[in-house]
Amino acid sequence: MLKNETYFIDTCDDVELGIKRESKLEYKITYDDSKQMKAIVCIISGFGDDANSDYRRHLAETICSNFDVIVLSVEYHCIGSRLNNGAKIVFDNIDEFILEHSCKAFGVKWKDFSYDGLKYIDQQMIELKSTNKIHNQSKIQLSATLKPTKNEYQNFGIMQAIDISNAILHVEKNMGGVYQ
Repeated sequence: MLKNETYFIDTCDDVELGIKRESKLEYKITYDDSKQMKAIVCIISGFGDDANSDYRRHLAETICSNFDVIVLSVEYHCIGSRLNNGAKIVFDNIDEFILEHSCKAFGVKWKDFSYDGLKYIDQQMIELKSTNKIHNQSKIQLSATLKPTKNEYQNFGIMQAIDISNAILHVEKNMGGVYQ
């Protein structure tokens, strides 16, 4: 019978940057407990539709139904760095600096960095264009930052690779009854 299990384990801190890990590493395994598993297959999802948990579960179950393997899917470090994976759009100090200087370049009075403030800037741009004070194709540069889930950060895949390795090691150590 197919089993889907989720684990939360301790993993390592980012020793290179001296950053302590704030969350546990989450991984999911799928296996058929009526079979002796011969290998571990890793699904390493990216930032597209393959990061969707329903898709990954279906893929893992299909692989397990056809082969004597444990399928491992790791919610590795900073997988939540895209909007479809949970990241949020935020405006940091650099984003505010860019907007402020873009507004100054067009002579737009800048109120505050909020949704209403952006609507106000938009209205001023429309007015300046309608009175031919600026070119009709002029645009204000707007910058925003994607803030990943779990207060994580991008680091060129080092922590991600370590997370996947740690999950594999954890499965090997703890699945002795179904894995040879």
